[in-house]
Formats: sequence, structure tokens, C-alpha cells
Amino acid sequence: MSTRFTRRGTPLVESQSLALVQTARNLSDRFVELLASQLAQRGYREATPAALNFLGALECGDNHAAEIARRIGVSRQFVAREVRRFCALGYLQQRPGHGKQIIISFTDRGEQLMADARSLLAQIDDLIATGTSTSCVQDCVDLMQQIDTALRQSSWETGK
Repeated sequence: MSTRFTRRGTPLVESQSLALVQTARNLSDRFVELLASQLAQRGYREATPAALNFLGALECGDNHAAEIARRIGVSRQFVAREVRRFCALGYLQQRPGHGKQIIISFTDRGEQLMADARSLLAQIDDLIATGTSTSCVQDCVDLMQQIDTALRQSSWETGK
């Protein structure tokens, strides 16, 4: 994205935050695309980037639609639709909880998909290590966590 002027000549301020967000998004997209491609080769054809983003937002134990919706910023109706789809594919299951709550969890097949995904991510770790040092990657993770903490503690986040 250009940081100099809009089409109408409106000047745009330079921003390291914008560059960080765009780079992080591109990197995240690249990881998920690589993962989906490798999982498809292992027979998980329905493990698209969108599917992996959704399934990756679930906890390994019990999940509730409202919590999932809050976590990924979508409606409960969207979550219900996706859960039904992944139940039909054999990756998720639902069971009654307290009151009207439905508990959502991975099936054995879903757990295997997630285990294979984690194994592939570990292999990606090895690919990254050949081009960088392990400490460099850890430094990036630490820095991103510090940035996240700073943003969470900012007056913008807390509304003060």
C-alpha cells in the first residue's frame, strides 16, 4: 500500500504500525496457505485456509459457539453453520451442555487433523531455521507479544 498520496492527492502519514500489520497478515496468510497445501497432499482436501483459520480458533477441549464467535469476531450463526459443516465432515462433534448450551469438540479425526497440522508447523520451523537463527524467530515472537501487551495496556484499548 502506498504511503505517499491518495489518488486525490491527500497525503498519508508514514506508519511503522501499518507496515507491521501488513507484514504480519501476509506472513500469517503464507503460513496457512503452506499448511493447507501440505495437508491437502496428506488427504485433508477440505482443510482450506479458511477452514484452518476457523478450526485453529477452537480449543482442544470443550468449546461454545458464543466464545468462538467472540474469539474470531463473527456471528454465532456463522459459527453454527461452520460447526454443522465440520460435523458433517467428521472433524467436530456437538453434545448437550448446561441448559441450552451446546458443547463443541474435536472428533478423533479432527484431533488427528490438528496434530498433523502441528507436525507440519514444526517442519516449517525447521525451514525457517535454515534461513534464520532460532533466536531471531524467538526474538520476533517476543517482540510481537510485547507490542500486543503495549496495545492492550494503552489508553485506546482501555478507553481511558
